[in-house]
Amino acid sequence: MDDVINGGSHSTAPLDGCVGDVVAPGAAIVGIMNDARTDAIREYDAASDAEFNEAAASKQKRDDRILGMGIEKVGERIPHCWCSSRMGLGGHPGCPS
Repeated sequence: MDDVINGGSHSTAPLDGCVGDVVAPGAAIVGIMNDARTDAIREYDAASDAEFNEAAASKQKRDDRILGMGIEKVGERIPHCWCSSRMGLGGHPGCPS
């Protein structure tokens, strides 16, 4: 770049064209590197998302099993008619006292 601007060239081409010719290869390489970096980040994030989703699904299955067992036990331990008659406040028709 320095040689293009400060060098003793006898070229009749305009300076902006010469500078553009000098920086174009470097700009192309920077663009390629940025694209590669963006693709790598996107792939990493997609892999992380997949791992997170698998872990969340596994934990959800475990939680569902635990809650299911707990709900079954609650149903076994609570009387079928849990009403005010059990508390001595009178009940509804058909309530076993």
